Amino acid sequence: MHVSRRRRIIPLCAAVLTAFALTACAQDSGTAAETSSEEQSSAQETRAVATPMGEVEIPADAQRVVVLNYALAGYLYHLDVPVVGVTPEDANQASGTFSEFWAEDAEAAGTEFLPWTVDGFDVEAVAAIQPDLIIAGGIGFPYLQATEAYDDLSTVAPTVLVDKEFQTWQQQFGFLANDVFDKPEVLDDLTQAYEDRKVEVADALTLPPNPVSYLAITSDGTPYVLIEDMGLPAELAELGFEPLPCSRTAAPSPTQPAAICSSPRSKRSDRC
Repeated sequence: MHVSRRRRIIPLCAAVLTAFALTACAQDSGTAAETSSEEQSSAQETRAVATPMGEVEIPADAQRVVVLNYALAGYLYHLDVPVVGVTPEDANQASGTFSEFWAEDAEAAGTEFLPWTVDGFDVEAVAAIQPDLIIAGGIGFPYLQATEAYDDLSTVAPTVLVDKEFQTWQQQFGFLANDVFDKPEVLDDLTQAYEDRKVEVADALTLPPNPVSYLAITSDGTPYVLIEDMGLPAELAELGFEPLPCSRTAAPSPTQPAAICSSPRSKRSDRC
């Protein structure tokens, strides 16, 4: 489970604040006014981010962030971003469930699930929780819906779309860490940890006969054969698991209907 940098520095911050409190009485009232002015100035600072929808001015230190793609939420928790709202994993879910990988962070942040259907995002529900930044887009269906709702979302808060062309976690996380939230050191640390772990796993593996195929089944029973050049198949290919092309895996038999070549989360699909 990821432990946020914010939590790690709380004891240090408390000690520093206590030390300042002991000397605060010796300062004149002008100091407090200057501090307040500096904080207000910081809160009003912005940065420009290049997105598929053009350049967007966003808060440099956003405090209420909405994420309109469940698959992107984990990146933001790793970056210690205050996420106040997120859509469920699948459209039309009656209620969402936090991922086991970031549930603790979501609960600590007070993150709420926002309604989401196949017809689109509920812009009024997004506006009701008063975000100062909206993160949307990503691969597949969420990107399509975000482009359709972009103008409405932008009236609520600055809206950043993660490019659908970013097909790997490194590309998506890199954009969010470097361009949007200006925390390249977090990206560097986690990328290095991932590469180190990948070497350990590769050394310990006994590979099955190749090639392999990947099947996922959604809660409504729809089977998906994962596309070989993206997501999990692409990642495991680096460890020696040669993926069987989706078109060969999902080909129907006379008694078996075609599966869908896709990722369930991306909704990128073609019947094979």
